[in-house]
Amino acid sequence: MISVLMMPTFLKVGIIIDFKVNQDFIAEVLCINKEKPMMNCDGKCYLSKKLKKAKEQEEKQLPAGI
Repeated sequence: MISVLMMPTFLKVGIIIDFKVNQDFIAEVLCINKEKPMMNCDGKCYLSKKLKKAKEQEEKQLPAGI
């Protein structure tokens, strides 16, 4: 049961690790703000979008009473 409760945390950590490992590729190819280098986004827009999506998935899976 503890592993089920910890799963969202592991998912978020996995997303962050994946981002750090692939940050150069994400910044060059997947970044929404790559046309605006003065923002110094470096792919953080992509990371925030992925984390938001994971949070929404987590909230969908929670029972309504919690």
